[in-house]
Amino acid sequence: WLIVFTAIIAFGPVFVFPITGVMAAAEPQNANVISRINHGISKKIVLPVGLTQLASGIGLILSSSIDLKQNAWLGASIAIYLLLMSAGIFHQLPQGARLVALTSPEAGSPPPIAEIKAVAGRLRLVGMAMTLGLVIVIVLMVWQPGRV
Repeated sequence: WLIVFTAIIAFGPVFVFPITGVMAAAEPQNANVISRINHGISKKIVLPVGLTQLASGIGLILSSSIDLKQNAWLGASIAIYLLLMSAGIFHQLPQGARLVALTSPEAGSPPPIAEIKAVAGRLRLVGMAMTLGLVIVIVLMVWQPGRV
């Protein structure tokens, strides 16, 4: 049950990011606060707790002696998970920090709107792909097609 509990804590918040992103776009004066919240949640909850899934997943596989060769659904889930975590660490986290920096007010200078929109667009696009990947992992882990 630990792996299910940590998965809910780690990945539940990512389903809120599209809503907060739309709110930031609709109210640009609040974009910095919203960007800070999203980045903080990603940095302090999603990625660290999400990475515990790796250790608990390995432990679960070893303790239940599941053969990855006979359970392609599990191998596919692990591959997608590793891809998602890599995208989170190497793309979303740095781009989220960049968006926070871009939306931070500097005395006397206008915000770089074009660059903010470009960074937010990349975050949104990769975020949508990551959310789809997460849903696929959840479906595979629950359905377990062809489990042996």
